[in-house]
Amino acid sequence: MTAYRCRNERRLAAVRDHATLNGIDFLEVLDHDAPAGVEPQRTLIVRFVKPIPALTEDNVRLHGGERVPVHVVWAARADAVASPPATPEDAALAGGIAQGDRVLVVRTDSAGDYSTYRLALATSAADDAPPRSLGFDPVLSEVAFSFKVECESAFDCGGDRTCPVHGSPPPLIDYLAKDYEGFRRLMLDRITTLLPEWSDRNPADLGVTMVEMLAAVADRISYAQDAIATESTLQTARDRVSVRRHARLLDYRLGEGCNARAWVCFEVGAAAPPVLAAGTTILPASADDVRVQIRPQDLDEVLAAGRPVVFETMRPVRLAPAHNRIEFHPWSDADCCLPAGATSATLVVEPGFALAPGDFVLFEEEISPVTGTAGDADPTRRHVVRLSSVEVTTDPLDATPVAEIAWPARDALPFPLCVTASVPVDGGREVRPVCVARGNVALADHGRTVVEPLVPAQAPVSGVYRPRLARSPVASTSPLDRSSATAASETDARAALPAASIRGDDGTLWRPAADLMSSGRFTPEFVVDPGGDGRAAIRFGDGLNGRAPTPGATFTATYRIGNGSAGNVGAETLGRVVLGGGGITGVRNPLPARGGTDPESIERARIRAPVAFRRPERAVTAADYAAIAERSPEVQRAGARIRWTGSWHTAFVTVDRAGGGGVDHAFAGRMAANLEPYRMAGRDVRVVNAVAVALDIELLVCVDDSVVAADVQRRLLDELGSGPLPGGRLGMFHPDNLTLGRPVYLSAIVETAMREPGVVWARAIRFERFGSDVDERGAGVIAAAPLEILRCDNDPSFPERGVLAIRMQGGA
Repeated sequence: MTAYRCRNERRLAAVRDHATLNGIDFLEVLDHDAPAGVEPQRTLIVRFVKPIPALTEDNVRLHGGERVPVHVVWAARADAVASPPATPEDAALAGGIAQGDRVLVVRTDSAGDYSTYRLALATSAADDAPPRSLGFDPVLSEVAFSFKVECESAFDCGGDRTCPVHGSPPPLIDYLAKDYEGFRRLMLDRITTLLPEWSDRNPADLGVTMVEMLAAVADRISYAQDAIATESTLQTARDRVSVRRHARLLDYRLGEGCNARAWVCFEVGAAAPPVLAAGTTILPASADDVRVQIRPQDLDEVLAAGRPVVFETMRPVRLAPAHNRIEFHPWSDADCCLPAGATSATLVVEPGFALAPGDFVLFEEEISPVTGTAGDADPTRRHVVRLSSVEVTTDPLDATPVAEIAWPARDALPFPLCVTASVPVDGGREVRPVCVARGNVALADHGRTVVEPLVPAQAPVSGVYRPRLARSPVASTSPLDRSSATAASETDARAALPAASIRGDDGTLWRPAADLMSSGRFTPEFVVDPGGDGRAAIRFGDGLNGRAPTPGATFTATYRIGNGSAGNVGAETLGRVVLGGGGITGVRNPLPARGGTDPESIERARIRAPVAFRRPERAVTAADYAAIAERSPEVQRAGARIRWTGSWHTAFVTVDRAGGGGVDHAFAGRMAANLEPYRMAGRDVRVVNAVAVALDIELLVCVDDSVVAADVQRRLLDELGSGPLPGGRLGMFHPDNLTLGRPVYLSAIVETAMREPGVVWARAIRFERFGSDVDERGAGVIAAAPLEILRCDNDPSFPERGVLAIRMQGGA
């Protein structure tokens, strides 16, 4: 009989030594040792650290079960089991348990399935919270177990608590760069991301020389591909304004780029202001100027000396010294780890702690969990989240004030994060915090705000008024989405508008617009037309589309300078803040700036504008519905069928959702809303699941005598499984590898088995659809219909989702 224990042994030992706290020591599932008259796998024996009060079935909850939900029939302390509700055999069994006042006997209504269940203590039938009033520790008030513990298995029953290794995300590279400056900027940005410490941009530098040489070669190749002619057509136009207007006739908007965004973390002292205002200027660190704070009156001198990249905070941020460094609370665990996908954690509360929902928090690895040194900390283990809830409470073990924080699923950890670890210290080992949380985090974007008159500042009495902005480039910003940190840091160059406004001498405030085609005759809007020389021209309305400026009126512009990929600075680049007073002792950007996009080149517009014009904006055929559905990032592939349903035609759109997710009500609603603008009148749309076809596969694998057959079998089940693999790879039958109409080839399965070290040969014993009598081994392929998805989950609880059996021959 296997005992299911709490994985936190340090917590268990601490509760055992505590004067009053009690908790679950271990749980046993009575199976093969069940005496006559007692049904196996339906009796749970729960042993506690100390004697327990008279608990009943109202104090026990059973959670879990993928197929078979399990309920508690009765529960009683072992020395108080009576008949009824228990049987005489149950009473005899409980009477033979030693220290019965520490044991809770639980009878269930079924034996469950093969999944993991969780037994939890509750305060009462109406309150699922842990029974703190009865002296139970909240951490040791539940335990995970399986009803099938004594089922035969060739594998080690011990669990693996090591953090999984995930592959690095692909680099953010713009593969559509078309000219010398684009290629040069692209390579310099990539080098800055990989080597943040290299900031030399001297043309005599060897690295810059190599970059410029490669950019010149790339520009020559790009120039040879482009046609140069006149301004009469889109394909031959040279001037940017001409191309922009040609593209607009094709319902295509020429992108003017977007500024970058960066997370900025402040370290503050007691004299720091309680709130840092929006628009605060952030500058890169400088070896010649070690000041953290720059006085506002010195800003022009600093900008003239080095011409640094300038960022400004987008929203006010609250500052507090207690938020400089916040430790995680590991609940007495020596090797605590937040798994990938985590959306909650526990922080230690220090005096002055004031985090609240809506605040941004940085998680970062402070020391290496292997060596224990700060120099070996992984700089990629950094992540910013937006808090959705903050609940301050205490640890009942030692009364430590803690805060339970949570963040949206969009901000879920993309990698596992070790909180504490046992690291080498002075010849021994010591448990130390590996990762910490930091508050005082603000989102800043690239660009410096200036206020100056238009050139010329006064509208003429007669004629067209086409003034210019004195400086360039004008920053373009996309709307800020504060629903999550991930959404806030993302930019959309297509939705970006110039960060500019114009105020007339009569007090009217003019706002930027993408174009004036939908502007009313009294709407104060203008368009920024960047010219080929880099200077931006202002185009007001004519009194029909957009309000016309009053003759003789003067105008002052407030706009921001700084745009494009120049703002994609590397991590730890920013280091100074422009602020009067004092109190800020440190400024840094722990993550690289992202989202900076250069203005779209004329060459790219020539390529994309005609394609955009041909893009169908209506759904007539079944293929149209499928193509429009596949535009969603949530859809891997789609198919459609149009059928007469008795009163009208209905387009049934079959969707293969990315990640293997099903078509639930919420997803179907989103997809139907996306398709609504394109459907024909009188035609209905329904989004449905694909037809899942389970496979039945059995392999016979012969292995060399020098390897352990069970080890090879486990690795083959992983490689041919439906889950993720180390390094970011996916198993052969992962949902993202199978889609609508994609067949499964026997040769690919055998090839995967033969690649495993130690495998001598492999052949298929069974290769067919589940429940079918048609053997597909001769054909070597199981075909799928256009709206079918083959699957082989190999889940013993759901054999109808596919079965994969591997029989081993030979081996040690």
